[in-house]
Amino acid sequence: AAGLALAVAMGAAAFETDLREFGFGWRQLASVTATAALGLAGLPVLIATFDGRWELPRSGWDRVLSFLSTDGQNTPKRAGAVRDGRVLWIGQPSVLPVAGWPLGPEDGPGMAYATTDGLPGAASVWVGAEHGAVALLPQALASARAGDTSRLGRMLAPMGISYVVFVNALAPQPYGRPDRPADSTLADAFGSQLDLVEVKVNPALRVFRNDVALPIAAGITPLAAPVEFRHSGVWNYGGPVVTGQTVLLSQAFSDRWSLTVSGQSVSPTPSDGWANSFVSPATGNAKIAYENSGRRRLVSVGQILLWSGAVASLSARRGWREALPWGKAKRRRSNLVTPDELLQTDGRLERALDLVSQRTPAGDADAQLGADPQLGSEAK
Repeated sequence: AAGLALAVAMGAAAFETDLREFGFGWRQLASVTATAALGLAGLPVLIATFDGRWELPRSGWDRVLSFLSTDGQNTPKRAGAVRDGRVLWIGQPSVLPVAGWPLGPEDGPGMAYATTDGLPGAASVWVGAEHGAVALLPQALASARAGDTSRLGRMLAPMGISYVVFVNALAPQPYGRPDRPADSTLADAFGSQLDLVEVKVNPALRVFRNDVALPIAAGITPLAAPVEFRHSGVWNYGGPVVTGQTVLLSQAFSDRWSLTVSGQSVSPTPSDGWANSFVSPATGNAKIAYENSGRRRLVSVGQILLWSGAVASLSARRGWREALPWGKAKRRRSNLVTPDELLQTDGRLERALDLVSQRTPAGDADAQLGADPQLGSEAK
């Protein structure tokens, strides 16, 4: 945004200063054409402001899918809030409410898929790397589409996927028409799974609930239900553990994850080739956290220093400052001669006045003074 604003300012300054140095020609025509094109490009934006909604639908997925983002007590959270469950989105890329990865012909021709923790938010606009559990999803979808499995829910359970949503329109009905349907063969394959339950929400969607899904972070105990860890921050989970208990984290494996119990920390080991597994060193309340690398901090600080240096370098250049409109005003003010400067002319002003008085007869000078009423009155 700062670079775009600077480019616009420099363009306006160049139009005002540099263009005057050239005679009339293609440069002036190009400037007029560019200005007209900019005005025409802004017409659709102006028209879209008339209804106050910028031609957006009157309702979105956050209303009909509010149950996807809860705090465990059936209390809806805001859109984009993190919950202890993952959502798999499938549909055409043009209607998905999140950036995703394309599916192959055997997985879902023309389709794309994406995963979010709860409802999509601002962080879902950019797609990440297709690695870890994400790379395993197309294989699971291909097995379901080919009819090779009837328990797809168990294949998705270790990935923490609790809901699967097929998107068929840009907005829920009646605000959006289902004119961009998802792959019907793949959707019907989900409907035939024994461990997936279809939830009727809106005709523009097909939603399936995975009743055997595991939490994103949980303590695993043999012959007992997993103990779910709750989010305590953006990249933090917490829950009770006992000594020697296995804790599974369904996030892409990284040695920057750590589990801390009673001041003792342990590093993860790979689980299923992509997830994180911990063994609790003590009994108590455990905390799983992700630590950013020092390199990332250095890059952030270095970027700030580089931008600061660039601004300081440009500000130090007199030509750059004077090219700006306020620089011109300052330069014009600096060209004005003050009374003190007039007195410091070493007699040159007095000699110039003497020469003028010698060349102009006294009567003519009086006539010129009298011709101006204000000057004449002052002279008298």
